[in-house]
Amino acid sequence: RDLHSFPTRRSSDLYPPYSMQIMAETARALGKTEDTARYTDYADGVCRAYRALFLQNGAPDTDRQAKFVRPLALGLADNDAQLKTALQARLAKACGKPRV
Repeated sequence: RDLHSFPTRRSSDLYPPYSMQIMAETARALGKTEDTARYTDYADGVCRAYRALFLQNGAPDTDRQAKFVRPLALGLADNDAQLKTALQARLAKACGKPRV
């Protein structure tokens, strides 16, 4: 079994809040106000949990760009301007380093 083919917990935990955001948008478009509220609450809770588990000290100390791109692209730092700025700055720093 090739363990490198499985996503790490950190990367796989990014997708549930994004999925819940899409579900909330879909429910909103369909006029399902209760579902919209439920999915929005789920998305907010999972985002808070992800930030508490993986971003509690700000941007991760790594040069792996995916660690910054995914949370930014999937909106996990949208409600925290300081964290979003830290992720963007750390991504810029990582992009400036040659890959070994």
